[in-house]
Amino acid sequence: MHVGAVLILIAAVARAAPAAAQPPSLLESHLRVEWDVPALPPAMAKIVGYVHNDSTFVITNVRLHVVGRDAAGAATEERWGWVFGDVPAGGRAFFAVPIGAPEAAFTVTVTSFDAVSGQSP
Repeated sequence: MHVGAVLILIAAVARAAPAAAQPPSLLESHLRVEWDVPALPPAMAKIVGYVHNDSTFVITNVRLHVVGRDAAGAATEERWGWVFGDVPAGGRAFFAVPIGAPEAAFTVTVTSFDAVSGQSP
């Protein structure tokens, strides 16, 4: 079953406070994203984190959209990435998305995923 959904979690790097842009579907409401921007040389800059799946479904093919924002909130860069492997029911999976430079804040969006099967968390 393909779930072509948009879950928007907006948070400043230092203040992770997610906010949904629209009422999420039942499965989407069980997804959470956490991330950090590790201190690395500019050529190696990236956002690393986890997508948490609090649902009873295994999900796969999780696509992420990352937008860097300056101190005024204006978008300064846009990147796309994927979560590595499946995200088990009740579990989490790692991601890393290269970025141009650390910004004041980021918008991280799960733009799509596939629900594979139901399983007990």
